Amino acid sequence: MDAIGRPNLTASGKNRSVVAAVSRGLSILSAFSSRDVWLGNSEIAARTRLPKPTVSRLTRTLSLLGYLHHSPRRKQYRLGVAVLTLGYAVLGNLDVRKVARPAMQAFADSCNALVALGVRERLDMIHLETCHSNSTMLTLRVDSGSRARVATTAFGRAHLAALSNDEREAVLQQMSQHYRDQWPKVKREIDQAIREVRRQGFCIVMGLWQPDINAVAVPLVCRDRSEVLSIGCAGSARYLPRRRLEKEVGPRLVELAQRIAAELSRRV
Repeated sequence: MDAIGRPNLTASGKNRSVVAAVSRGLSILSAFSSRDVWLGNSEIAARTRLPKPTVSRLTRTLSLLGYLHHSPRRKQYRLGVAVLTLGYAVLGNLDVRKVARPAMQAFADSCNALVALGVRERLDMIHLETCHSNSTMLTLRVDSGSRARVATTAFGRAHLAALSNDEREAVLQQMSQHYRDQWPKVKREIDQAIREVRRQGFCIVMGLWQPDINAVAVPLVCRDRSEVLSIGCAGSARYLPRRRLEKEVGPRLVELAQRIAAELSRRV
């Protein structure tokens, strides 16, 4: 595992099918986030656990290819436009966004909340699509491409509940290495969320992301199970108290996920 919870595939001998240079380059790109726009070679080396000379060579190469942009004044790097073109190419080919967005927007407006669709990338959930309520200014400002932790969000826990036993155990093993002393508590909460999803189709997180923010989420699984996604609704505790999440929003979200999955299955 690297310093931010990603499996370390860069060490020699770990997996002979992995090309080390490609793996290292991708680990450098993955070190950046919306919170850390600019990073220097030392910071990248610490996050990826790669030797600093290796990082220096790779960041220069990635800059020449347009995947990183270097600021001589800052002596730091940020992601380049070439990364953006790859992201847009992926999003443009996802039918699920086109199918889901109208219903997600209507749902967000009816709940005065944020509704998001996402997929897991290692130990994070990536927001593929986000819809904000048009009827209130109190919704969370989360955009497509944002990350949320799998282990500590309703979004991520709902995803875990829909994985096969082998897939889930592999992810939980990575999490145990990442969270260390906090893992027993986090694991109990994940287990509880999985039981909730199996019992009622959704799980709830109260005030974990922010003290006044509650959330509910459900898995979204297509018929061929080619990919497990998650759809969640989060907003002010004023609009989303537990009782409303349990009795109204959660069951409606289950129905929404089923409608989206059925439409996607018809398009396969």
